[in-house]
Amino acid sequence: MQNDHTSVLTLGTVQLGMEYGIGNTIGKPKRNQALNMLRYAFAKGINSFDTAPNYGSSERIIGKFISELKKQKSKQPQIMTKVPKVSLPEHSSDSEVTHLVKESLYQSMKRLNVSQIDVCFMHDPHNMTSHSNKVMNSFIKVKEEGLVKSIGVSVYTPEEVRKFLSIDCFDTIQVPVNLFDQRLIQLGLLDQLKETGVNIYARSIYLQGLLLLHVDQVPQNLSSAQPYLKKLHEMSEKSGYTVAELALLFVRDLKQIDQVVVGSETIEQLKNNVRMIEKPKLPDHLLQELSFQFQRIPENVRNPVLWNGAIEYEGK
Repeated sequence: MQNDHTSVLTLGTVQLGMEYGIGNTIGKPKRNQALNMLRYAFAKGINSFDTAPNYGSSERIIGKFISELKKQKSKQPQIMTKVPKVSLPEHSSDSEVTHLVKESLYQSMKRLNVSQIDVCFMHDPHNMTSHSNKVMNSFIKVKEEGLVKSIGVSVYTPEEVRKFLSIDCFDTIQVPVNLFDQRLIQLGLLDQLKETGVNIYARSIYLQGLLLLHVDQVPQNLSSAQPYLKKLHEMSEKSGYTVAELALLFVRDLKQIDQVVVGSETIEQLKNNVRMIEKPKLPDHLLQELSFQFQRIPENVRNPVLWNGAIEYEGK
């Protein structure tokens, strides 16, 4: 369940540390711009930040912000980070795997300027069962030792959600869900996750920015997305909601979702996300129509991994 004191909107910070997203024409913000975005978000009540070691300079920028808060003796945000893929040989010992996981966490804590990680995710869901469960056991161990408060997994597919459900040791999960990727809703997997009591973070709500593109901005390799984007823009005009509002509020209003991870490249985008997250619930008839119209999106559109071999990062 969501912590009562944690904001519904979690700031995804991949965009603060590296160039990211299909619609990103700006690049990553400068260091001072990134810090100003963290300051603005925190001042507006966004008290949860999502990052990872492989998000460029993201952890270091958050660490700089944390040091500012410490000097001010201010309350600190919830920090979520990840342990990158553990790719040691499968026959590695418990101590070797645990050492690697701990070393990753120590390096993250140093960059973040914190003595404990609030939420730590496996960045590679394969590690849930790899190395004869030694990675999973190392996550349990670092939680028991107090290095992290909560442990979870960042997943990509329904199969990985099913695997997660078969393991009873995690506190939280990050899942991709958006207007064009409703698989976890349709398969009843979000309901199953909710029944377990784990905290559910929705990410990729703008599908790496694809949902925010105009039809004529779509790259050639994603031309099959054009009819669906055209329909989305038609629904936007008809309903009076912007495309961004439809995309964000559709996910926020899912009863199974506790928190929504959303990134921004500019402070203007951030301000807009903060404004939208406070809007009233979408009308039921509109939610139903959004579910119906986009229930059969081709895999090569809804899965960023298939976009010319792109790697999916969380947060937008």
